[in-house]
Amino acid sequence: MFKSLINLFKDKTQLSRAELFFLSKFDGPKNPAATGAFLEAILQQDPIKTAKRFLDAGFVESASDLDSLLVSTRQVELKQALRDAGLKVSGKKEELARRLFESKPDAAHRMINGPYFVLSAEGRTRVQTFLAAEQTAEGKYTADWMRCFERGDLKGVLAAHHAFADWEIKPPPSFNPLAITLQDDRMLEMLRVIMDIKPGILGDISASNLQYLRRCAAWNWAGAGHGGSSSFPVPVDFSCALEAAVAVRMVTFAANHQTERASFTRLGIRKCEILGSGDSCRHCQRFVGKKFAPNQLPELPHPQCTHDMGCRCIAIVSDIF
Repeated sequence: MFKSLINLFKDKTQLSRAELFFLSKFDGPKNPAATGAFLEAILQQDPIKTAKRFLDAGFVESASDLDSLLVSTRQVELKQALRDAGLKVSGKKEELARRLFESKPDAAHRMINGPYFVLSAEGRTRVQTFLAAEQTAEGKYTADWMRCFERGDLKGVLAAHHAFADWEIKPPPSFNPLAITLQDDRMLEMLRVIMDIKPGILGDISASNLQYLRRCAAWNWAGAGHGGSSSFPVPVDFSCALEAAVAVRMVTFAANHQTERASFTRLGIRKCEILGSGDSCRHCQRFVGKKFAPNQLPELPHPQCTHDMGCRCIAIVSDIF
């Protein structure tokens, strides 16, 4: 009997990575019934039942009425409730919520669309341990990826990317016959171009800063992260004609254009056309609508583009045969 009770308690306290990821979202007041579809897909189980397990195990506790009201309402809604009750409507949101609770507690409770829960002290410890382990693991995957990239080991980069993608917490893939998945040979081709590309729009950029941009562009392209600057902080001595995030996009853009131009030639495309954006700069507008043979397409992004967000012109197929 005692052993079965221990096993029951152990079942409640041992959490999977997906459950720990879900638990980490209770850092602020959270209503499990309002869990987003993405988070529920990762969890792969009923979020309300999971939250009840958290509560029974002591990982979460009920949020205060005041906090629950604050996350349930907008400031304008609190003001209207106070106005309807003939009360003052001045002050910050928290002051409004307190005033409503003190004067009209029933009305305040009706506005809460909970129940809401927050991490307990034990839950917070679990989450901190989990996040620290995740950060350590992500750092290892990133370091492995970067070592391969700096050596120019394309297959190693791709293998590190696949390992990172397999490790990431994400929903299981859903069947979609229309989904397009990049093949490894296409990814290798793109990575090879990124490693050598130097778009003219970057101006007179140093070799170290260019390598930083290439690294970010390759990381983003491979899908191994959610932004180059978050995984690889901008160097303190970074100097470029464009902001770092825009410059990374221009590197990716230039590499993609180069591979597409080669693809157009292989496919025997006769003519291509430059498509600009609605607010293209004066230089880029000179090319919009003009037709070119694939091997005569101008460099994209246009080196002389003056738009703050960088060049957005793209080449599209005009005449197939």
